[in-house]
Parts: sequence; C-alpha cells; structure tokens
Amino acid sequence: MEYRSDLLTALADVSVKLGDDASRILSDASSEIQLQDLAMEMGYNSQSSFYRAFVKETGVPPSKYREESLRIKAAC
Repeated sequence: MEYRSDLLTALADVSVKLGDDASRILSDASSEIQLQDLAMEMGYNSQSSFYRAFVKETGVPPSKYREESLRIKAAC
C-alpha cells in the first residue's frame, strides 16, 4: 500500500507541475502557442487529455484561462 500511495503522490506532483507550466505559458501575452501544440509539449498524447487534466487542476478550460489571464494583464 505504501508504494501505491507514494506513486499517487508522485503523479499528483507531476500533474501540478505540468499544470503550473501550462498556466504560465497560457498567461504569457507573447505566446501564441496553439492548445494542441501545448498539449504535446506538456507530454500529453492528445488535446482532449490535456484539456481534462488542465480543467481538473485549475477548474477552467485552457482557452478560458488564457482569455481571462490576458484580459487581466491588459487591464493592469
């Protein structure tokens, strides 16, 4: 059981790291990366897998995250 717990913790840490990296890229006004390309760069084999993981981690879809992040930065 301890091995399974350690594995789940490690997977969660990787998921958070990927979510942080993707969030940073999506909120970068100079980045015009397409979601499909970002998904592949983050190690996902499909845009839909990336989408599900991103929503699970952040609570919002990647496109909405990008839109809101850029809107907030433009307002500052």
